[in-house]
Amino acid sequence: MNRFLKKKGVAIITALGICFVLLALGTVLMINSYAHMGIAMKYHYDTEALNIAEGGVHWAIYQLEQHSRLHEIPATQTFEEYLGHGKFIATIHNNISSSTATSAEARAIPPYSIMILSTGTVRAGEKEYKKTVEALVNYQLIPYTVSSEGTIKMNIGEGESLAPGESVTPVESGDPPASDLESFTAVISSIDGFTGNLHSNYSGEPTYRCTLDPSRYVHLQVDGGTLSSSGKVGIEAENKINSNGGHAVSDASPKRFLKVDYKTLYNKANSKSPCVSLDDKVPSLAEFLGEMRNNNGELQGRVKIAGVKMWVDIEHVILFGNCLPKGMKWEPGTGTLVIEENRNYKWDGKLNLKGINIRVEGTKSSGLFVTGNITSDNTEIIGNSFSLVSNKDITLTNASLNITSSDTTDGIAVYANNLTMTTKKDKVPAGGNRFKGIVYTEDGKVDLTNQYKGNIDNFMILEGLIINNKSDSTDQSSTGLKVKNKGGSDFKIELKYNPYVAKSMIDYTNGSVHLQPVYWQID
Repeated sequence: MNRFLKKKGVAIITALGICFVLLALGTVLMINSYAHMGIAMKYHYDTEALNIAEGGVHWAIYQLEQHSRLHEIPATQTFEEYLGHGKFIATIHNNISSSTATSAEARAIPPYSIMILSTGTVRAGEKEYKKTVEALVNYQLIPYTVSSEGTIKMNIGEGESLAPGESVTPVESGDPPASDLESFTAVISSIDGFTGNLHSNYSGEPTYRCTLDPSRYVHLQVDGGTLSSSGKVGIEAENKINSNGGHAVSDASPKRFLKVDYKTLYNKANSKSPCVSLDDKVPSLAEFLGEMRNNNGELQGRVKIAGVKMWVDIEHVILFGNCLPKGMKWEPGTGTLVIEENRNYKWDGKLNLKGINIRVEGTKSSGLFVTGNITSDNTEIIGNSFSLVSNKDITLTNASLNITSSDTTDGIAVYANNLTMTTKKDKVPAGGNRFKGIVYTEDGKVDLTNQYKGNIDNFMILEGLIINNKSDSTDQSSTGLKVKNKGGSDFKIELKYNPYVAKSMIDYTNGSVHLQPVYWQID
C-alpha cells in the first residue's frame, strides 16, 4: 500500500511538473506572440505612416504643378491634409531659380531644386506613429547625355572591316584612313546623383559602332549607364558596354528629343542683352566681309571699299579709329579677342576667324550668333559661359577649349547644322580640353577628332548634353556622333552628363510647371 501511494505521489508530482512546464512554455509563447503582435502592429502603422508621408510628397508636387510658371511658386508653403487613417504635413522650401545651394531645416537644398519634407502621422489608441520623407524635386530634365537621331561611331576609318552580320560599311565619306587612328578611352559618366545614358533613334544596324581593329581599340567605360537604341547595338559595342558597368539595349522605343531652332535661341539671348552687329562701328563706305585674322599680333578685318577687297587694321582704321563693336577689345600679345560678360553679337552671313583666340571675362553668358557658316583655324576659346550659334555649320580646326564653369552654370552652348572639330596637335589647355554645355546639331553630325600627341592632359571632357536632330530629308546613317583619335594613344574623351546646362536652351521659368523627384530619403 505504501509502495502504491508512493507511486501515486510521484505521478502527481510529475504531472504537476509537466503542467508547470507547459504553463511556463505557454506564458513564454504568449509573451512572444504579444511581442510579435506589437512588432507587426508597429510595422503596419509605420508602413501606413510612410505611405501617408509619400502621399504628401506627391500631393505637394501636384499642387506645385498647378502654378502656370515656376516663378509663381512661393519660397515656402505648407500643405496639411487627412489621408487614409492619418494625416500628412508637407512643407516645401523653394530654391528652383537659384544657381547656388542653400539650406532649410538643417538640410541642404541643391541649386535649381525644391525640397519637400512630408511627415505622415497615424494614431492607434494612445500611440502615435510617424514617418518623414525628404524629397528633392526639380523641373523635368533631359535624361540622356547623348540624344541622337543617327549613329554613334568611334574610331571608324577607311579600311574598317565589317562586323559579323553587318551588310553596310560604317565608313563614311571624309573618314580618315584607319591607319591614321590610334586607340583611346571613352568614358560615359555624370555629375553626382545621376548616370550617363545614351539613346539613338536610328533604326538600322548597328547604332553604336566601335572599331574592330585591336590596334586602334576603343576602351569603353560606362558607370552604370544605359546605351539604348531603336535599332541594334553593334556586337563589339554591346560586349564592351555590358562588360564595363553599363547596359546595352536594342529595339528600344523611339524617344522624343528637345527641339529648338536658331531664331528661338537668338531671340532669347537678344531679350537679355541686345545683339550688336560685328560691323556696328564699320564706316558706311566699307563693307565688312565676315573675315578676321591675327596678322602678327594685329587684328585685321577683310572689307570691300569701292569694289576692292582688302585687309584693314580694325583697331586703327584711318579717320575712324577703333572699329571693334562695343564690349570687345584686342590683346595683341596673346592674339585674343576679349569679350565682356553679358554681351551678345550677331553677323548676317558667314564668319571666318584665323589665329584668333576668344576669351569671355566674367561669369554671365555672352554669345555670337551667325546666320551663315562659322569656320576658324588655330583658335582657343576661354571663358566661363559662351554660346557659339550658327544657322548653318560650325567647323573648328586646330582648336582648343577651356571652359571651366561650375557644375550648375550654363557653360558654353553650340548650335549648328553640323559641328566638326579637330584639336591642336601641339597644344592642350592645362587640365585638358574642357567643353561645357549643350552641343546641338539640327541636321547633321557632331564630328570630333583629337590630334594632340603630347603626354600631358591628353583628354577632352564634354560636360552637358549632346543632342542631334535631323530633318526628314537627312540620311540617319550620316548623322550622329563621331569620335576619332589621330593623336596619342593615351587620349581619353569623357562624355559627362549634366542635365542642368539645359537651361541655356530652355527657359523653364516661362514654361508650364513640370516637376520630377531626383532624390528620396526616409527618416
